[in-house]
Amino acid sequence: MRNDPDLAFSSVDVSAIVGINPIYLNALVHRKLYGIAPSISDRHGEMKIRIFSEEDVFGIALVWMLFEIGLRPQSIREILLELVDTGEADATVAAEYLSQPGRSHLIIVREFGKSKKKRTSKLSVVATLTQDLMQVVEETAEEHPSATLVLVPVGARFAEIEDKIRAKYGE
Repeated sequence: MRNDPDLAFSSVDVSAIVGINPIYLNALVHRKLYGIAPSISDRHGEMKIRIFSEEDVFGIALVWMLFEIGLRPQSIREILLELVDTGEADATVAAEYLSQPGRSHLIIVREFGKSKKKRTSKLSVVATLTQDLMQVVEETAEEHPSATLVLVPVGARFAEIEDKIRAKYGE
């Protein structure tokens, strides 16, 4: 993430860059579940135009990745909170954390509870480097033998988004 303060993205731009349907993008903003909001917004008379920052784009991409792998809203919120303890789920801050060097993959660990009456699950998440990935997966699988592990390649996805941003702005 370059964090260029001069970059601004409309909802149409965000949809194209992230690959999210505009209806889903609208829902993410309206529901306010993940701290997603347009950081830069202009008012033109009665019409409000949503303008997102580069950081917002990566936050939206993170939530969209988690949604696309089948996680429910509450699980996504738990993951965001575990990644960065801000008191409230904040996808933008979590994406900034994950874009730092040394974090190329997320390993989501989902353990199911043993209650017969109510099926509960416990989520945890580990951010790891590509070169440490196999070792961390093996250690996590040994530590949680009955858990489901989900591997999310955030580094590669963020790199794709970075390339699309560069292509859009001709850099």
